[in-house]
Amino acid sequence: MSYTLAEAAQACGVNRSTILRSIKAGKISGQQDESGAWSVEPVELHRVFAPIAAEATPKAVHQDAQTDALVAELRAQLAELRAQRIEPGPQKRGAAQRRFERGGQPPRSLVTVSSSLTMWASSSATRLRRRPISSRAAA
Repeated sequence: MSYTLAEAAQACGVNRSTILRSIKAGKISGQQDESGAWSVEPVELHRVFAPIAAEATPKAVHQDAQTDALVAELRAQLAELRAQRIEPGPQKRGAAQRRFERGGQPPRSLVTVSSSLTMWASSSATRLRRRPISSRAAA
């Protein structure tokens, strides 16, 4: 009983085009019938391509009781750690942040950002005021 190209490819775990290329290159012999369909003898096919195992699907991994217990313990520890998660308190804040909260100057990073935005906004407004009305309408 001979294989079709699709059956041969499935039997070896390769693509149909691989089998056809091997036939055309002369590595394996195959016959083409009057309708153009190819057939390959199993002996000839497996001379070049190794057959795949009958049960090539991976089996489910069996977990034993010890693994299940370990997973349960780790999940419990993770839940406990999540419950104990502490939000950063006053001891975690920097000195500049504490001074700002007491009414002092804001940290430099805030001053830099806000002054940069203020400078940009004021320069944009100045540019708008300096342009003639006709050029503002075109933009």
